Amino acid sequence: MKHDAYLVTWRDSSSLRGWHHATDPEHTAAVITSIGWLIRRTKDAITLTTSFSENNNVVDAITIPIEAVVKMKRLRT
Repeated sequence: MKHDAYLVTWRDSSSLRGWHHATDPEHTAAVITSIGWLIRRTKDAITLTTSFSENNNVVDAITIPIEAVVKMKRLRT
């Protein structure tokens, strides 16, 4: 099965450790960039993996909600 590689920019929650002022302007949602093989795309989410085997088994897959995706760019493979 052929899979296309993508560069995906998406927004994620973030957290602070330790004590911080409640109105700390430095704390915002995280903008993440991931690269991987697109193995699933539904109306709700996409799933990327770092590797897949000849038997189509995958490892280190991440599922990202569609509403969190800012940009997707298919890479030449």
